[in-house]
Amino acid sequence: MGAGLGLPAVCDADNGIVVAAPLSGVRGPLDIRRDLAALSEMLGCPVVFDNDTNMAAVGERLCRGGADDLLFVTLGTGLGAAVIANGSVVRGRRNRSGEIGYARYAPAGALSLSDAGWLESRVNIGAACRMCGANALEELAAADPARKLGVSERIAELLAPCLAIVALALDLPLVSVSGLLPAALGEVFFEALNRALRGCTPFDTAAAPASSPNVDVAGAAGAALHALIDHLLSD
Repeated sequence: MGAGLGLPAVCDADNGIVVAAPLSGVRGPLDIRRDLAALSEMLGCPVVFDNDTNMAAVGERLCRGGADDLLFVTLGTGLGAAVIANGSVVRGRRNRSGEIGYARYAPAGALSLSDAGWLESRVNIGAACRMCGANALEELAAADPARKLGVSERIAELLAPCLAIVALALDLPLVSVSGLLPAALGEVFFEALNRALRGCTPFDTAAAPASSPNVDVAGAAGAALHALIDHLLSD
């Protein structure tokens, strides 16, 4: 048996370091190796951790029957993304691949990894509720179609240029989107996002809902399986 742990953070999984997780109050490197060892001892199995969106992207690939090239995006309290290219998660040299929430479309002074990103602060549940005049996600989900359309179009307008650039750079045909925000807005959000994407790229990159609400579980299970295999081979 093995266990997979997904964290909403920039993660250096090889060295047991959470680099930053500003929305969770972690604004600098945090060594969690002791915590992982304690969890492993408590569970009686090897534990592997990674960025939660990376894990969910692996789950999405599995749920789609092995989709080898996709951009996976989560929209909730924050904005997360992960790239699957040629069947594998693209991590980057510093484990920061997919951190599109830090993107900014016009330079305006220095940015910090310890703060919520420019794009992330504008594309999340809280921002969407403010756009709609809702006090909570439930109110947003129950809003009339015209208000949902307005919110969806504004979020799509902000998000699509960034998604299109990533898709163009890596030739990704699919943007798979998960999270509480698209679930609350419904189909109108995906219609708005696809219209916006068509205005940002001439290629046939399409946005679609994640294949399952449990792709994160599938991804964590896949990571745990790899951890178990590594553990068995090392014994």
